[in-house]
Amino acid sequence: MGNIIPLIYGTTPKKTLNTQDESFGGTTPVGKPMGNLEPNRTLPRVYDTKAGQNLLLAPKSEIAGSIPFATLDFVAKNTDLIMIAENILLNQISSRKWDIVSSDPEDKTDYSKEVKIVQKFLKHPDKERTYCQWVRKALKNIIRYDAFCVYKRKNKKGGLYGLNIVDGKLIKILTDSNGYKLIAPQKTYQQIINGSVRGEWTSEELIYAPMSEDIVGHYGVSAVERIIVSTLKYLRKQQFDYAYFKEGAYPDGGLYSLKSNDQSQWSPEDIKMFQANWDETMSGAKERHSLKFVPDGGFQRTKDYHWDTIHEEWIGKLVCASIGVSSSAFNKQINRAVADTEDRQQTETGLNPYIRHLEDIITDVIQVDFGFEELSFKIIDEKLEDQQAKVDKNVKYLTHGAINVNEIRREEGKEPVLGGDTYSIQVGNAIVPLEAIGKAVTVSAGGTDNSDNISNMETEVRDINIGDSGRVTSSDTDKEDDKNVDDKLKNEASKKEIKKALSNYKNFLIKRYKANKNLVGYVNPAIPEDIIKTVEVGLDDVKGLGDIINLLSPDKLLEDENLDEKKYWL
Repeated sequence: MGNIIPLIYGTTPKKTLNTQDESFGGTTPVGKPMGNLEPNRTLPRVYDTKAGQNLLLAPKSEIAGSIPFATLDFVAKNTDLIMIAENILLNQISSRKWDIVSSDPEDKTDYSKEVKIVQKFLKHPDKERTYCQWVRKALKNIIRYDAFCVYKRKNKKGGLYGLNIVDGKLIKILTDSNGYKLIAPQKTYQQIINGSVRGEWTSEELIYAPMSEDIVGHYGVSAVERIIVSTLKYLRKQQFDYAYFKEGAYPDGGLYSLKSNDQSQWSPEDIKMFQANWDETMSGAKERHSLKFVPDGGFQRTKDYHWDTIHEEWIGKLVCASIGVSSSAFNKQINRAVADTEDRQQTETGLNPYIRHLEDIITDVIQVDFGFEELSFKIIDEKLEDQQAKVDKNVKYLTHGAINVNEIRREEGKEPVLGGDTYSIQVGNAIVPLEAIGKAVTVSAGGTDNSDNISNMETEVRDINIGDSGRVTSSDTDKEDDKNVDDKLKNEASKKEIKKALSNYKNFLIKRYKANKNLVGYVNPAIPEDIIKTVEVGLDDVKGLGDIINLLSPDKLLEDENLDEKKYWL
């Protein structure tokens, strides 16, 4: 190896090689850099622009390998799965409420006048369609071409009159030699109709905002373009299935002999001619399902028709994933928990990008064209708010012992957990099972406990603490509040509860009167103790059922000046 280097580089092994020398290449010479053909260039090209690409009239035609807008439009309008998924997405976004809010959450300034102006404008953004109709049409531009395109229509004073939706597939983007879009006052966009330019606008006059802009060029990659090959295959299958049911039900490739013939005597030219005729005949879906007569073919089934939905399900999932809607409709079996999980994922990965895109565009219009830099456009996620309200309700019920953990899990479609059937309440910072409360639960009204009336009793749970021994003990705060239990009961009792308790009391007295039993001694904590005492004093003079009814009338109960119970009868 020592003799190889001198032969290549013309040096001796003893000479020290300078690694900075341009002639030195080592064992893998990198070569001298090519000269800069554009030494005066200060900005890099954003992509490999074509010479004279602004002269090309068809939009997007300057981008190599791109799918023409006309093809995307055809596929989107003729593929039922795309139309269904598109409609689902439009329904989900257009049905949401929207509002004009402050850009800074900490800003407490009153912008009510400005908000009313913007709200009035957005109720009919183009002075023709409602917001719901307008946003549905605008989103179709994004789904099919990823070309959200709106023209800012001005009034006579130069202010914003309306936002007119423009067909995005007609717009061609003009660039400079570096690939940057031309900026105002230069014209940025041209409208190409029937192969000629029919209008030019600047970036301040026309909004062209793709969601997913490609690296090459300034056009977007739409949801339809991402699945174009799979969709074209699905369209072919649709034509095949339709022809099978429309033109006939013969097996694909069925052959029958018209006349006996020795095919071994065919010449190569005869075979080529027959093959060409056969290929031409079988090229269409209609002819493929018709019975063909060939020499000495016999009846053969080369392929039976097989109907299944596996392919449709797979294409449906691809379409939903690309457009951003839930694919649960294409699943054979799905439980509620999986459906909710998919719905949340679809909202985060599917709807939110569209919503944020709309919010950014309309917010920019509000801040630039209206001049309200402090305001923003906001689409409200009502479902998320409902979910939060449901969570708050479940937490409240859990901490008050109204439901247990497993009841919530069953409602959410999840499997119960061990120990989840226990009812508990929150006491301070501790969660205590109801079974452990014991004597800490007391009857709120005085008197003798009556098992016949336990269903009508109201109880109050005192705040309790867990001692060092693990036993439940009453807190000092509750001991101070015990003397006010009766007052709390009176203040919290409602008119409906009192009337119901008195009705039960009356029925109880009538039943005992007919059975010749003592009428005194009834205890019901839902009825104020003073009323019970007043009634029981009057029971000594009861001579008939009418006396019992009169005794429980409001006027009779309020004759006592010492009673302050008028609030129960107002």
